[in-house]
Amino acid sequence: MYIVNWKEKNSMNSFDRFKEYFLRVQNITAVGVSTLIANGISSIFLIYLASLLGVEGFGELGYLLAVIGVSGGVASLGTVNALIVYVSKGEKIQATLFFIVLCSAIIVGISSFIIFKNEAVAIYPLGYVIFSSVLFDLLGRKSFVNYGKIMVSQRIIMVTLALLLYQQYGIYGIVLGYSLSFFPFTFLMYRGFKESKIDLLKELGLNSDGEFVLDSQGDKLLDKYLEIPVKIDNMVILPGSTIVLDDNELSLSKYLEEFGDVL
Repeated sequence: MYIVNWKEKNSMNSFDRFKEYFLRVQNITAVGVSTLIANGISSIFLIYLASLLGVEGFGELGYLLAVIGVSGGVASLGTVNALIVYVSKGEKIQATLFFIVLCSAIIVGISSFIIFKNEAVAIYPLGYVIFSSVLFDLLGRKSFVNYGKIMVSQRIIMVTLALLLYQQYGIYGIVLGYSLSFFPFTFLMYRGFKESKIDLLKELGLNSDGEFVLDSQGDKLLDKYLEIPVKIDNMVILPGSTIVLDDNELSLSKYLEEFGDVL
């Protein structure tokens, strides 16, 4: 009887190891294949644009793509790495990081418009941080298949919009297509934002009815400074704090006056 049980246990362990190995290979394959396809789409599209625009036109496009690439990287503040690390550990930091990079993207976008006087360049940082945050949040959650689907979908949307807008606006339209291709995935950031907020509220002993933040008694939680009910969509908890605030300028400025040294 002992031998039979040992064999059964050994067989189960072998099956579990095989299953774990299979899932790991499947995940790596999903990420690798989707990255290969997405990069392939981009490369083929750039080759096509080079033949379509000629040397001078493609040089101008390359300059604009370099500009938006830098602006997107600056706006993201390196938060994608933090998302992967902390989300994979189960930390509920999405809402805080999403809020920070959105503020950063708006600032960079406004600065880009002032410098380049180009709307397509100005909106790229916002679209980029939305898309990259969604993408790397999925990586942190180990949702590799969805990661691959979204990456490839974005490239297809990018090519489609760029070609359509090129007919109307020329090179400007191509850059606009690059920028707009990120925004269809905004709903995923909103969903992650809301889920992360609700999870964080529960860790603080609070809750939500889906619209408003509720205290431990089930009553609507009031903003510390303005004494207005805090909506789940507008709530913000700044780094190093457990105070739930409404994200209006007056409330945030009063918080910084009182707790600025914490930040």
